[in-house]
Amino acid sequence: MFLRFIILYILNNDKIYTMNKNTNILIESYKLAWRSFKKWWIPICLISLIIFIFEIIPRITVSSEFKNFETTAEKLIHAIIQNDTEQIKLLTLEAQYKMQLILHKILRTSAIVFPFIAMATVILLMIANWATQDKKKQSKSIFSLLYIACIHILLAFIKLFAFLLFILPGVYIYVKLLFVSLLMLEEDMNAWEAVKKSWIMTKGYFMDLFLLIALNSILQFILLFSVVGVIPATGFVNTARAAAFRIILQKQY
Repeated sequence: MFLRFIILYILNNDKIYTMNKNTNILIESYKLAWRSFKKWWIPICLISLIIFIFEIIPRITVSSEFKNFETTAEKLIHAIIQNDTEQIKLLTLEAQYKMQLILHKILRTSAIVFPFIAMATVILLMIANWATQDKKKQSKSIFSLLYIACIHILLAFIKLFAFLLFILPGVYIYVKLLFVSLLMLEEDMNAWEAVKKSWIMTKGYFMDLFLLIALNSILQFILLFSVVGVIPATGFVNTARAAAFRIILQKQY
């Protein structure tokens, strides 16, 4: 019943199955992103490199624990094949304990690293937003960037919570709040005003923005194992996000 209500709400309020008749936002966004990225690729890639470095820190910190867990998991599989009941019980408890160690270490590391990732992401969005506009860029103070980074972290937890409860509401909220950080950077809005404006701006463009997010995610996933590729890809997908914001913003003014 709840899932049906969510689907009907999205259909009625965002016209999820209806593309914008005047233009294809998806194609326009990638065109503008490519033109902008070509001119600004050096600073965008440098910030993307910083984000990439911070993102791999949690993986490095748990590498030894993960290897220990793999060893235990292999022993557990062997015990299951041999139908050794006693070993299965012991190794299951050991595997659970080692998994808890991994999760705790990831959480501790993420608590330290994630604020830096959020700050770097906000800076990346600011540079990407500069790249997609013709007018003179406006710099932000470090305190403004810190404030926006804090809001970015808070929204990330809200989106994650929505994803954990139900996937569809999580996707919907992610799309509807896609432009919050950009609005705070562009129009000096406070968090609540930016949330309301993003919610309104994305109305009628749900499918275009959903496809943009999906294609961006696929691009990053494909290049995930290539350090050389994932860095410019991170910069480009954030530029595409800023480009979509720029196009929709101009259409509504």
